[in-house]
Amino acid sequence: IIHQFKNDFPSIKIHFKEGGNEDIIHWIENHEVDLGFLSSCFNEDFEWIPLTEDPLLAVLPPDYMPSDTSVYPLESFNGKTFIISALGTDIDVHRTLDAYEIEPDIQYSAKDDSTIISMVACNLGISILPKLVLDHYDASVVTLPLEPYATRELGIALSSRKMASPATLKFIEYTKAYIRQNR
Repeated sequence: IIHQFKNDFPSIKIHFKEGGNEDIIHWIENHEVDLGFLSSCFNEDFEWIPLTEDPLLAVLPPDYMPSDTSVYPLESFNGKTFIISALGTDIDVHRTLDAYEIEPDIQYSAKDDSTIISMVACNLGISILPKLVLDHYDASVVTLPLEPYATRELGIALSSRKMASPATLKFIEYTKAYIRQNR
């Protein structure tokens, strides 16, 4: 999206910041950024533009041999050694575990998804991560859809479309077009 936008509008400067949901929300609240890409946030002070759903997947060691290779039951996480995303970085895993009253044995927490994947690949535990994160790591771990199916909603948060710059609104248009083309 950024590449295409920069090609079409080379005079518009884009400053990119990476962070967890809490970081992004803070930056929007303090007008440090014009918009943020994140999982659905329930902040009444923002406008929310939903873009797409991203499935959550079980992340299992490479030698894991499930009896059912089509899904991984959420209740199977109960009591298992678990590596969780740090609070504030990925709220969707926490929400899913809470919603289904799943209580894994959380022994490790990490902010970085690649750290979680590496730890699972080294048989230190199992985890849940979004599919978009796992698209480039499938060879080092086993991934399976969850049963019941769980997703995160990805979108754009901004203070106000009415107050947004024309460049910000155009970037949102580019983002929506990119999502439509790549579904």
